[in-house]
Amino acid sequence: MANFKKGFKMRFCVFVCLALAASGAVAKPLTAPEKAVIAQAVSKGLKDPQAAQFRWTDPGALTDGEVKTYCGQVNAKNSYGAYVGYVPYMAGLIVRHGKVVAAIVTGAPDAPGSSGVQATTILCGREGIDLESAQ
Repeated sequence: MANFKKGFKMRFCVFVCLALAASGAVAKPLTAPEKAVIAQAVSKGLKDPQAAQFRWTDPGALTDGEVKTYCGQVNAKNSYGAYVGYVPYMAGLIVRHGKVVAAIVTGAPDAPGSSGVQATTILCGREGIDLESAQ
């Protein structure tokens, strides 16, 4: 019986590994073009989009055909031309062939300390995204 359980566990592990490999899930850092796709989507609502500064988080595994929740931080200028400090944003990343091809902002950057920032931080945390690790 012990050999059966050991053999079953081994076959199960091989099956899971093959299933993950076949799913197209790729864990990798964001590339420069992928960051540009996200930055463009996030910057649309900013006063000075070219001045936006970003902190990036690890997106985790990207699966083809998936809409992946992604959170990061952006430092943008206000109407007076001053940076307001890094605030979180949330976006849905559209993945094709293991690459981010589009981003839809679902949690827009808001003023530091606002309820929008608090809500985005909570939602990102529920997705398992650590905004403190953003670089």
